[in-house]
Amino acid sequence: MHRLLCFFALVIPLLASISIADLSLYTSASPKSGLEQAAKAFISSWHVVFNEQLDYQPLIGTSSEKSLFYYTNIVSTAPDSFVFYSSPLLIDDDIEIFDSDYRDLIPVARVMLDYSAIVVRRHMYWFSFNDLLEAYQTNPDQVVFGGGSRVSGFDHIVSAWLLHQSKNNSHQQIYRPYPGGGAALSALRSGEIDVLTTSLSEALPYHRSQQVRILCTTAPHVIDNIPPCHPEVVLENWRGMFVMKDMPNDRLSTYQDNIQSVLTSSSWQILESKYGWVTAYLGGEEFAQYLSAQHSQLGAIKNSLGWAV
Repeated sequence: MHRLLCFFALVIPLLASISIADLSLYTSASPKSGLEQAAKAFISSWHVVFNEQLDYQPLIGTSSEKSLFYYTNIVSTAPDSFVFYSSPLLIDDDIEIFDSDYRDLIPVARVMLDYSAIVVRRHMYWFSFNDLLEAYQTNPDQVVFGGGSRVSGFDHIVSAWLLHQSKNNSHQQIYRPYPGGGAALSALRSGEIDVLTTSLSEALPYHRSQQVRILCTTAPHVIDNIPPCHPEVVLENWRGMFVMKDMPNDRLSTYQDNIQSVLTSSSWQILESKYGWVTAYLGGEEFAQYLSAQHSQLGAIKNSLGWAV
């Protein structure tokens, strides 16, 4: 799936100095991606809770590392601006094109978790992840994987790691990258690929309407009657918010309080159920520790797969 950037200034009623005219949300989300859904859902719930609207301005086609560079070098002077990221941020920092990574920002809050899903066409003859593995073991060339991330990106890591942990040769995997989850889902439905790795939130509405079938997820528990893929493969695609390092502590605390107000609202809970999200707030230092742990986890996985780290 293609990475999403949200630069946005949140309306904080307690801060009278913030003007509505100054508030905007920028994203590099691909259409219908999980991060786009999350950003729009948060905007919607924010509006319900605080009766204020955020200006949503999508910037299609900007990857995490490019958008981070843009934020830290160009948008850093914007007052009260946020950046909204997800797990691919922790992968892209090994691309030494831009002199920026997630540690150049202050983690404000992890909003929620969106697990990955293994998805097949509705009439495919695989009815479980084990069925898929048997087909792969018989002839890997006849099982084409795809996802909305680049080669060695998050979606690719998920499918390759599942194969590896299931005692299969992941180096035989055919993986086709697409510019976002929406494009990858279209490729699945048209028959270009046989197996889609994407966020659960992207696939769940299509699964519920019986347009595709989700075989399993990388969650540690059953979600919407969908089982985990593998007991030792738990991969979380978080959504979280960051600010520049010069953000005053009192303002940061106010943002965190208001974010929690959104996440406990009935408006957000309805959207959480719709998309299969798990609200999992972590603030400040706890979020920073979580990021460090997942960064290490993803690096270790890539090393085990024999990919450059």
